[in-house]
Amino acid sequence: MASALSAQVHEDDAQRPVPLAVAHAPSVADVPPNSTSVLLVDDDEHSLHSLRTVLEPLRQRIVSVSSGEQALRCLLEEEFAVVLLDMRMPGLDGVQTAGYISTRARTRHTPIIFLTAYGEDVEQAVRAYAAGAVDYVVKPFNPELLRSKVAVFVQLHHARREQLRSARARAEAEAVANTVGKLQSFSDAALAHVELDELLPELLQRIQAVLSADAAGVLVSEADEDLHELVTHDGSSCARTHPAPAWILRVLDAPLRGERLRLTDLEPSALGSRFARLGLRSLIAAPLSVGGRRLGAIFACVRASAGFAENDMVLLDLCAERAAIAVEHARSYDRERSLVELLQRHLLPDRLPAIPGIELAAQYRPSERLARVGGDWYDAVVLPHGAVGIAIGDVVGHGVGAAAVMSELRSALRAYVLADSSSPAAAVASLNALAVQTHKEMVATLLYMVIDADAGEARFASAGHPPPLLIDPDGTARYLEHAHAPPLGVATHSRFRDSAVEFAPGATIVLYTDGVVERRGESLDVGLERLHDVAREAPLALDGLCSRLLSLARSGDVHDDAALLAVRRLEQPARLELSVPAEPESLAVVRARLERWLAQEGVGAEDQFAITLAANEACANSVVHAYGPRRGPLVSLVGKRSGGAITVEVTDTGRWRAPRGAGGRGLDLMRRLMDDVAVQHGAGGTTVRMRKSAIAAQPSR
Repeated sequence: MASALSAQVHEDDAQRPVPLAVAHAPSVADVPPNSTSVLLVDDDEHSLHSLRTVLEPLRQRIVSVSSGEQALRCLLEEEFAVVLLDMRMPGLDGVQTAGYISTRARTRHTPIIFLTAYGEDVEQAVRAYAAGAVDYVVKPFNPELLRSKVAVFVQLHHARREQLRSARARAEAEAVANTVGKLQSFSDAALAHVELDELLPELLQRIQAVLSADAAGVLVSEADEDLHELVTHDGSSCARTHPAPAWILRVLDAPLRGERLRLTDLEPSALGSRFARLGLRSLIAAPLSVGGRRLGAIFACVRASAGFAENDMVLLDLCAERAAIAVEHARSYDRERSLVELLQRHLLPDRLPAIPGIELAAQYRPSERLARVGGDWYDAVVLPHGAVGIAIGDVVGHGVGAAAVMSELRSALRAYVLADSSSPAAAVASLNALAVQTHKEMVATLLYMVIDADAGEARFASAGHPPPLLIDPDGTARYLEHAHAPPLGVATHSRFRDSAVEFAPGATIVLYTDGVVERRGESLDVGLERLHDVAREAPLALDGLCSRLLSLARSGDVHDDAALLAVRRLEQPARLELSVPAEPESLAVVRARLERWLAQEGVGAEDQFAITLAANEACANSVVHAYGPRRGPLVSLVGKRSGGAITVEVTDTGRWRAPRGAGGRGLDLMRRLMDDVAVQHGAGGTTVRMRKSAIAAQPSR
């Protein structure tokens, strides 16, 4: 088997054309014979035999071992010009072996070329370069190309050894080591950035440093390969052109088709006006590709008409391979981030409900530094008895998975509170039981609060979430004490208890996720104190309050996304004024608020029932007849007391449809319940004015 494989390698070597990248690489004759060593590490004996066959023409001493442990022992005993290292091996794999080599002072400058059969695994390539590799070769490899790459590092090693023999050549020896260091710095730059807009300028600056170029550029193709963006760096500034100009597409036609390019003695005008001013005369370019997908091309230019040094094409090729992986990695990041942000924003409420006596505001900001968006969320729902339930939570993890869990928790909590809104703790306990049964691990923190504006009370329960912040009308702020409990999903029998606080008119309660207050390397107490101090100086407008709390509290080294929900109790006027969305869900709010106001006005139970039922019919007519199946804007209700009579006006801005069949039952019911009913239709909408004079009790105040 080994001899057959060796014969196949030689046959391929003879038939396969020599790539353009190796046209200027060192020839076999240029490499001094038998003067240094090359280390081959692969657990497959057939692969080792093939590698030895390919590299024998270099006439260097070749040492082959079958494990990472054996490779490290060899490196303890002698120095190698280059190490060819298989990524996937039993025991100590290639990445771990490279990590040990790169951290040891004696071997940290030894070039490592990774070998792998998994060419389309971008994450594996990222791991390889992060471990210190200078190259990444996919099996089956081109024998001539691999030999030329190894020859470059063998020649660099010989040059370094020769230069170290004399003081005169010491500076040149440092330059050789610096070349390897520059390649590694290029890899570091490629791995440090995940956003394409930040990545490309940094890569171009590193290419200029590696090749001592006067300018560099990258042409990146979009989803439609006929469209490209050109990014150039002239040594002092970066420029972007979209779409790319025609001249660069002509010049880089060969690299865009997958070939390498070298041009000398150029007329400056051939490189466009920006580069023409620099007097550039020579250019080398290499294609950008990952897994057979063409991503564009990368190039470097110098003013010297003689062009680049012999090894510069190979160095650019190495840079191009890293750049292509970095571009693909950044694009994957951009796609996932866009998907998760879109998903998360669609899962958050598109608008907060309009609640009489209550003002709501919320803001959400994704992390600016994390590669994936988190699972922070908030919600507000009108409860059957007219109160409002508000919730805020933080799902463990990031990405699509966290967004999916967020959606599950939000939907389940809505179902629990609408079925039984009596106790926040009961709703949180039900949600915890679901989390334990479904996920069997900690999944999220949560704070759920029920606010009754008429009673002036807020009741809430927490599952491992930071405490609410109460801001009194005079501007003083304090965190609300509450019963502590673990996050959702930690334990089946976690005990959740309600806590209550008075909610005075003009007061504000702020719920927030830990991304608002937490900073890396800082105590949580410091973040809570910062939020408290900012809240005392924040503007009175609720939207402005949210913006200020979120921006000032998050200044600094922030690594998480953040959500913030604020609720304020409004001052109630002497008469009743309601404006609610023209939706069936709003009828419960109208009934609850009207009943409380009538009770405050001292109206007897029988008349309360009649007035509330008549007002409900008027509002229902507005929802059904004024707007039909589509949901309308607002329905307004105004209640007044004058002497011994109550007047209720219901107004909408829609256009009433003629009732089907006999129709008019709602209007008949209103007339039976009230003393006077008048309906006024107009171009701007409809107003129903109702009056009841037989009030059974006197006002309580």
